[in-house]
Amino acid sequence: MTRSEAPRAQSRQAALQVLYAVDVGRFGEDVLSPAAVDAALTGVALHFELPEGARDYARDLALGVAREREA
Repeated sequence: MTRSEAPRAQSRQAALQVLYAVDVGRFGEDVLSPAAVDAALTGVALHFELPEGARDYARDLALGVAREREA
C-alpha cells in the first residue's frame, strides 16, 4: 500500500466500524441517518487515528451505504 492509499484505507476501516456501530447500537429508528452516522463516527474516531480528510471520507462512505441500503 502506498502512502497516498493509507488515508483512504483508514477511512474505509473507520466507515466499516461506523456501519457496525450503528447496526448494533442504539441510534433511534433511522439507524443510518446522518445524525446516527455522525454520532457513531465520533465514537469510532476515539479509537482510530484518522489523517486530515479521512474522517470526512469515512462519513461519505457510511452515508453512501445508508442511501443504498434499502435498494
